[in-house]
Amino acid sequence: MEWSRAGESRAASEQTPASQHQASQGEQHGQNRTPLLNEADEKAKELLMRWMSERLTESHARIFVRLRKTEAEISQKIKKIKVRLKRCSTSIKEGEKEFRQFYSSLQKDHQTRQPKMVAKVQRLIETAKHGTRSAAHFE
Repeated sequence: MEWSRAGESRAASEQTPASQHQASQGEQHGQNRTPLLNEADEKAKELLMRWMSERLTESHARIFVRLRKTEAEISQKIKKIKVRLKRCSTSIKEGEKEFRQFYSSLQKDHQTRQPKMVAKVQRLIETAKHGTRSAAHFE
């Protein structure tokens, strides 16, 4: 109630001279009003304030519902992202494991094949040398 009166006094201080004159006439008429009309005005103001309060409450309730809904949606998205990250992490770990196994087998293969390949190349060179001699021998 005091809030509305503070608003009225602020509005009165912001009025132009013409509107102040009208306001003073309204106050004069208010003095001539019956107590019943004054009481009706007070009840109307109370009803208006209650209605505005309810509207604000409804508005706040709608806002809170939207916030809860948004919060739930964000929570769901975070859960989905966590699941994806877990899958990616698992895939990366599995990929690293497979790569390490492949790389170590490649190293082992290279270590065992290198001497064999060197020996094979040497045999081919020897065979080629003998083969050239034997081919020359048959000519």
